[in-house]
Amino acid sequence: WDILTDLARHEGNHDLLLECAWRLSDWGSTDREMIERTLDAVSDIATPRRKVFEAYTALIKAHTGQEKPADFLRVLDEAVQLTIRKWVSLPSQLSSAHAPLLQLFQQFVELQEAAGVFESLTLTNQQNLETRVTQDLKPIFQTWRERLPNFWDDISVWSDLLAWRQHVFSAVTKVYVPLIPSGETATYGFRGYHETAWMINRFGHVARKHQLSEVCTTALSKIYALPNIEISEAFLKLREQAMCFYQRPDKFAEGLDSISTTNLMYFAPPQKAEFLTLKGMFLAKLGNTEDANLAFAQAVQMDLNLPKAWAEWGKYNDRLFREKPIRAPEQ
Repeated sequence: WDILTDLARHEGNHDLLLECAWRLSDWGSTDREMIERTLDAVSDIATPRRKVFEAYTALIKAHTGQEKPADFLRVLDEAVQLTIRKWVSLPSQLSSAHAPLLQLFQQFVELQEAAGVFESLTLTNQQNLETRVTQDLKPIFQTWRERLPNFWDDISVWSDLLAWRQHVFSAVTKVYVPLIPSGETATYGFRGYHETAWMINRFGHVARKHQLSEVCTTALSKIYALPNIEISEAFLKLREQAMCFYQRPDKFAEGLDSISTTNLMYFAPPQKAEFLTLKGMFLAKLGNTEDANLAFAQAVQMDLNLPKAWAEWGKYNDRLFREKPIRAPEQ
C-alpha cells in the first residue's frame, strides 16, 4: 500500500489514493484534511465505493460536531440507493459480479452500527465508562465478530474489512484510554485494542490458509504495537506465527526457535500443551525424533484432554512406523 500510494500520487489517481488511505491513514484526525481534499478531487460520477468513504467522513464530522447527523444518513442513503440500482442492472442469475455489491451492503450495515458506537462515545465519561462498554459497545462488537466473510473469500475482502473496523476501534481507543482511572486494573477501557488484536488474528489466520505467509506475518507483527491485549490473543498470535513457519521448510529452524524462546508462564495448561505440540511438530520435521517424542509426551501430560496433542503424536508415531516398520520375530 505504501508503493501504491506513491504510484497514485504520481499518476493523480485519486480513487487509488483513497483506497491506500483507507488502509494506512488516520481518518479521525491527522490525515482528515488530505482525505477530504482527495474526496473533492475525484470524479463527479458517484460510485458506491466513493460513497462509503464519503459516508464515513460525514460520520466523523457528525461525531465532532462539524456537521449534522442527518448529513451522514443522507450520504448513506444515497450509497444504498446507488448500490441497489447497480444490483438490479445485473442479470438475475447470481454470479461473481454480485459479490462486491453484497460486501458493500455489509459495509452499509456496519456504518449504521458505527453511528451507534460514535453516539455512545459522545456520551461516555469516566463515571459511566464501564457501563457504556458493556451495554453499548459489547453487543455491536460481538455481532461484528460473528459477521465475517467466508475464509475462502478473496483476501482483499478481508483486508478491507480489517481496515474499516480498525478505524472504528481507533476512535474508541482515543476516547476510552484517557478516561481510564490511574491504577485501574480492569481492562474494559482497552476494548479498542482488544478488538483490533482479535481482528488482526482472524485476518492472519485466513491469510495463512490462503498460503500467504508473508501477509500473515506482516499483519501479526502489528499486534506488538498494541499496548494492551488479552492473553488469549497473544496466544493466537504466536500460534498463527508458528504455523506460518511450519508451512515453509526453510523456516522450520526459525519456527522452533520462536516457540522455544516463548515465555509460557502466563498461558493456561491447554495453551502450554498446544505450544509443546507445535514444538514436537517442528522437531519431527527437523528429524530430531527423540526430542520430538519427548515434546509430544510433555504436551499430553500438560493437558490429557487436548485432542490436537494426541492426534499429532499419533501421526508422528504412525509416520515413524511407516519409515521403519517393526517386524515380528520369526517363530
